[in-house]
Amino acid sequence: MQQSKRTGDFKYLSQADIEVLALALQLKNSGENPTVVTDDYSMQNVANKLGIEFSPL
Repeated sequence: MQQSKRTGDFKYLSQADIEVLALALQLKNSGENPTVVTDDYSMQNVANKLGIEFSPL
């Protein structure tokens, strides 16, 4: 997760967070339009940098 290291959020992400973001990025790259639903600021920040839509709880 290069983007999370660039934003400084990597140390705040759990393994599950990273897997959710990776899956969302994979879906986005295959033409889908995923939305990550989370109240975690670090996940929202990385999703934003990756161009993945997110929705806060």
